[in-house]
Amino acid sequence: MKTAAIRPNSRLLADPRARIQQLAGSKGKHVAKSASVTVFKLPSLAKLSLAASPAVHSPGRLPSSDRPSLSHFRLLRTIGTGTFSRVRLAVVKSTQEVVVIKIMSKPDIIKKRQVEHVRNERSLLGSLKHPFLVQLKWAFQDRHSLYLVQEYAAGGELYRYLRKKGKLPKREVVFYAAEVVSALAFLHSRKVVYRDLKPENLLLTELGHVKLADFGFAKQLRGSEKTFTLCGTPEYLAPEVIQQRGHDFSCDWWGLGILLYEMITGHAPFMDPNPFKLYEKIVNNVVTFPGSFDPLAQSLVQGLLEKVPTIRMGGSEIQAHGFFEGVNWQGVEAEGLVPPFLPTVRSSEDSSNFDIYPDESEVQERAIVSNDLFPNFS
Repeated sequence: MKTAAIRPNSRLLADPRARIQQLAGSKGKHVAKSASVTVFKLPSLAKLSLAASPAVHSPGRLPSSDRPSLSHFRLLRTIGTGTFSRVRLAVVKSTQEVVVIKIMSKPDIIKKRQVEHVRNERSLLGSLKHPFLVQLKWAFQDRHSLYLVQEYAAGGELYRYLRKKGKLPKREVVFYAAEVVSALAFLHSRKVVYRDLKPENLLLTELGHVKLADFGFAKQLRGSEKTFTLCGTPEYLAPEVIQQRGHDFSCDWWGLGILLYEMITGHAPFMDPNPFKLYEKIVNNVVTFPGSFDPLAQSLVQGLLEKVPTIRMGGSEIQAHGFFEGVNWQGVEAEGLVPPFLPTVRSSEDSSNFDIYPDESEVQERAIVSNDLFPNFS
């Protein structure tokens, strides 16, 4: 099972079927977070490989030291957990800047077979800069853990906002979708496929803009290369990912179609308490729409949820669709659209827009793992 990579506020489920069972009975209400998973055992589908990805140098320095360590930060409460990670709000002691630190257990990374994904995440976070992507500030490690220090998006998850409202009006859907399209188009221009789009991975800044988080499944492709790992969130998986025929950037546009449908209706288009029946529905069933579904939105979602990836809508075709009529895409890039919702943020350390997680002591007996496994992480 895949961890919450950089999901600063994710409550992963031990069994992905639990999320699907809750969704099946949700009646249009967001009641449970989606669990991202890497599937290593799937009858007739498993075909996985692990390979190291290149690491990059740390993108910044703490004012007080060339080599950051946990002692440079004042740790605040936990705002997210995963199967091998815990995300803490923190303050840089020397500057009082508020950040988040993703703390990842080295032994658990190895046990969960996530070394490649963690390396990819570190490498990509250090090389990608865009207004709608969470930015990496520093990365370091000790004998027990890896640490990713990132900017803090104080507005919380889009998921939490959706859970409160149930579903969103068209104006809000257009805004969030436009910023997501901008972020994905940027990633694809850098040959990066994201592979885990969902409301839980969309954070909101205190000004209400989107920040795409969690790059644990992101991968940089070369040329016309396809990738075959079955990973992601069950109800967001594209057919070609499930079938392991090889997938590329178009699987992200499928994810956008699922996201649009969920924002508009309050639930995913394909659901089933049995994960394998869910996969069968994704691969074989045609998406259905309630009578209240906006016609332009339906046209866009149908184009995005095309089963054949080579004819699936993508890129500039999405931007030109009538659903986005009136959207100035250059203005989107410049964060020029007015957010429809302004989160309540009372101070720089305010974490009230995140769910409550029990804290655990960082001082405990832990296994020691050599830094040689992650030689260029810091």
